[in-house]
Amino acid sequence: MDITSLLALIVPRLQAVFPEQERLNTAASSISTSVISPLIHAKAFPENMKSSVLDLQHKLGRAASTTKVWKKDVSDAFNHSKFFSVRKEFVQTGWLPVIRQWTVSDRTRIEELLGRITAPTTAGIMFGVGASAARLEADKRTQLNLRRVAVMLMAMNSDYVVPFMAMVLEKINEMLLTTASSSPSSNTRADVYMVIRAIMLRTSPAQQAAWWPLLNTEIQKAIASTVSRGGANDMYNGLAAVEACKLLDLLIIISPEDFQLHEWVFITDTIDAVYRPSQWEPVALVDEIAEDMGSSLPLQSPHALNQDAAFFDNRRGAAARKSVLLDIKDNVAEMGKEEIVAKILRPFFAQLSIHAYEATYSMRMPDVEGCEMALLADLFDDTTIMG
Repeated sequence: MDITSLLALIVPRLQAVFPEQERLNTAASSISTSVISPLIHAKAFPENMKSSVLDLQHKLGRAASTTKVWKKDVSDAFNHSKFFSVRKEFVQTGWLPVIRQWTVSDRTRIEELLGRITAPTTAGIMFGVGASAARLEADKRTQLNLRRVAVMLMAMNSDYVVPFMAMVLEKINEMLLTTASSSPSSNTRADVYMVIRAIMLRTSPAQQAAWWPLLNTEIQKAIASTVSRGGANDMYNGLAAVEACKLLDLLIIISPEDFQLHEWVFITDTIDAVYRPSQWEPVALVDEIAEDMGSSLPLQSPHALNQDAAFFDNRRGAAARKSVLLDIKDNVAEMGKEEIVAKILRPFFAQLSIHAYEATYSMRMPDVEGCEMALLADLFDDTTIMG
């Protein structure tokens, strides 16, 4: 056992050793200053943050939650530019409990974080190398802050965000006004969709009513951008299109009651999804786009799925309704939009209606845990961060 593992065993018993709160806080501060803080400020961060260190940090927060040094350590780690390079196996069991504890200790943290996200602006934008560098820096800073909001929401209980919902919705509306030439630019749109996915996973359906007008419009625009060129569609790069489809995918899986009223706009939710009439013409957006792409299949059976689309899991024995975009193996950050549409979105559009229909009528429960893991994997994919 290393020193951090030993300290993790000792810290929960510090109360017995130091009955006085002042001496307890002093001991906890000494441990933070001597052990945890140097690791966070080392060049090797976040690779040097092992599970034993995160366990120690979590137990320090429980033993001495008012300690300023402990809070500063968590803040420094969470706001570190390399935070989203942490090892994915440590996120759910290591970092999220620590962030949850840190957030609970001060209810204003999410407001502070939202306040860092600045609205896009085109005023005073100059042209040239300096302007491009400034826009790139603004994009990166906004991406990081949006992802921090999503991680904070994922660390908290359901409906934690409800008191701040109006502020979150206002910020999301502002960020959806970005363009290719604004600062920050529309390169941050994929991260906006990640925040919305976190909200859908961490709020009850009764708290989501204000989001549906925005989501219906935005998802339609993002999906339509995959088959059109130029103009407003320049605001949706390949990664944004994928994230918009993942958001739609998530909504179909968890199927909130209010979304069911709008589902027909996106997918065919009748038996026509499986057994298409001879004179069938698509009405749903996804099926219409699949027709435009020439990728719709002459499906004669509910089992006649495209076997080349390896990311589908439509087995009748599966325990839960799974996402059709959970297991993308390609590095999307290195692919152009046309390649993304051809390799990932084309089969997704062609199969989504039949997949959703079969999943619904097989009466399988949503694979919410799988959806959460997929979102965390996207959030902690540093290859999709600008710069």
